[in-house]
Amino acid sequence: MIIFTLRRLLLLLVTLFFLTFIGFSLSYFTPHAPLQGASLWNAWVFWFNGLLHWDFGVSSINGQLISEQLKEVFPATMELCILAFGFALMVGIPVGMLAGVTRSKWPDRFISALALLGFSIPVFWLALLLT
Repeated sequence: MIIFTLRRLLLLLVTLFFLTFIGFSLSYFTPHAPLQGASLWNAWVFWFNGLLHWDFGVSSINGQLISEQLKEVFPATMELCILAFGFALMVGIPVGMLAGVTRSKWPDRFISALALLGFSIPVFWLALLLT
């Protein structure tokens, strides 16, 4: 079990490395990238070090520090996450139990179809519908 866990942690680190490298590369190859003079690897190391120290740089839109902007919106984001998680638990557990009790009957099929529909709708489109 320990070897399985260590293997998964190693896979997590490799995945995080590739995701951050790809995400950074998308901004590195833009025409006005601030670190374009440095090599790709050195620029990524500098950028990743900034991430570790909560230094995301300056916004190109309004010139403010991105970390300050994140501090402003983080409480509202956490409130939304906690409320959404609580709602999902309060609705999901009873509905899942109902689907399990009525397996292969019409309530189960209706719940499964509704869940499939919910997963299929893009989040941004659903947000537009709800506003």
